[in-house]
Amino acid sequence: MAAGALSSILAILAYLVPFIVDALKKYQVTTQGGNHDANIQEFRKSLAQNDRVGIAARLADQHDRVRAALRGR
Repeated sequence: MAAGALSSILAILAYLVPFIVDALKKYQVTTQGGNHDANIQEFRKSLAQNDRVGIAARLADQHDRVRAALRGR
């Protein structure tokens, strides 16, 4: 019985691992600024709300991404 339960758990994990890895990759792209559409929408939202701190943060983030791209990262 224990072997059957272990086999079932391993089968479920084998099924879920690709979904988890894909979600982590998408999260990493989003947190590193790779999702350009999301970055533009966040910047527009900050502009619409006249959020000076948000605008400054988005501009600094854009500056960092441009510098990293110019360095070839």
